[in-house]
Amino acid sequence: MSQKIKFYLATLYLTVLFYIVFFLSERINTDFKGIINWIPFHKVIYFFKDPDSYESVKLLSFLIELFGNIVLLMPFSFALKQLFNKQYVLKKFLSIVLFTSVFIEFIQYLFNIGVADIDDVILNTVGGFVGYLITRSQTNIFPTYITKNNLRGYKDLKQ
Repeated sequence: MSQKIKFYLATLYLTVLFYIVFFLSERINTDFKGIINWIPFHKVIYFFKDPDSYESVKLLSFLIELFGNIVLLMPFSFALKQLFNKQYVLKKFLSIVLFTSVFIEFIQYLFNIGVADIDDVILNTVGGFVGYLITRSQTNIFPTYITKNNLRGYKDLKQ
């Protein structure tokens, strides 16, 4: 896949991410605007304490929210790599993901869009970590064709 296509895919991902986080109608039309949930996994604990209180629709919504937050930031590593042409070390990348997730939650709280939730920060960071591992393993499994011009970059990547 050409670098130009990868760049466009990364840009498309970040645009969709921005739309989902700030403009998706479900996030705007909620009864819980302007609330911060500081208790980690409060909804998960509540669900397992009283699973009968959840209808099947609420269960589906709960699972989508739980796993959706993980999946939402999985492509983030790919996007950063394509846009900035740089492979970040894990510690720095997780710091970027954590900062991005906290920033998103802060903006949601500031503009009354959905609920600012510590769970989202935790799950987004987990998703970013999984995406980082996938991106790194893809790089190790499918290294670029080595030529004299890109040999230095390949050596740096293998370290």
